[in-house]
Amino acid sequence: MGSKAKDFKLSAWTAGPFFILDLVYMAILVVLLIGRRAHWLDSNKIPDPIGGLVPIAIPWFGALGAVTLSLYGVFSWNSQWDTKWNYWHAARPFVGAIFAVVSFLIFIGIINATGASVNAKPAPATDNLPYLVLAFIVGFREQTFRTLLQRAVDIILGPGIPGQTPASVQVTAQPRVAPHTGSPEDVEVTVTNGGGADVTIGQVQTQVTPVGAANIGTITGLQGSVVSSMSHVTAKMNVQPTGDAAFKVDVTVSGTFGTSSVIIERT
Repeated sequence: MGSKAKDFKLSAWTAGPFFILDLVYMAILVVLLIGRRAHWLDSNKIPDPIGGLVPIAIPWFGALGAVTLSLYGVFSWNSQWDTKWNYWHAARPFVGAIFAVVSFLIFIGIINATGASVNAKPAPATDNLPYLVLAFIVGFREQTFRTLLQRAVDIILGPGIPGQTPASVQVTAQPRVAPHTGSPEDVEVTVTNGGGADVTIGQVQTQVTPVGAANIGTITGLQGSVVSSMSHVTAKMNVQPTGDAAFKVDVTVSGTFGTSSVIIERT
């Protein structure tokens, strides 16, 4: 009984349930689209634009982009599923819709600040095409939204204090699952800079837990590298287990952006 209850916990879901959930989200979005045209549940009475400013299609396209990203994650990581992202996947359409609306308001605010006119009307649909594409992109790439937000703050409030605004730097590894005993494997470690300024990588450190459970090769090509804005650098690290026990390798990268890390493990 306890085991069955655990299976229904969101934190225990694997890629399969999220694939189904994403298809349900897609179906709901299609129903909302058709329902507005068919006047289902009086959905046609929702004002467009919402509040006289935000086209109703903006949150819809943001949610669509977010669910598409979730599906992409299911396709790419189903064999190496990390349950720490479960709540992120479950909330995708809601977060995507919110991000899309906020990014639209930021975009409109920037245009107004330049003195140009804004055209965001319910019809014809082609008038809003750039905004709809923006909404989908922001829903699909949260990183794009964070960059847009950072640049909007710089425009509205000024550039801030030089060197004090940390870039959005992420460290990833592929594959994340360590190889079997006696089978050395190259793991690609990638440092991605999603911020608006260049960053410099200082130190790269690796730590194996438990100690001696695996031999780790030196990561060359990262230390001292300058990562341009919206760019990345990749280096290889050799991992070779020394026994049958489970272990993990913590790769920590530090630099002008602070510290970021990724874990490669065998359970």
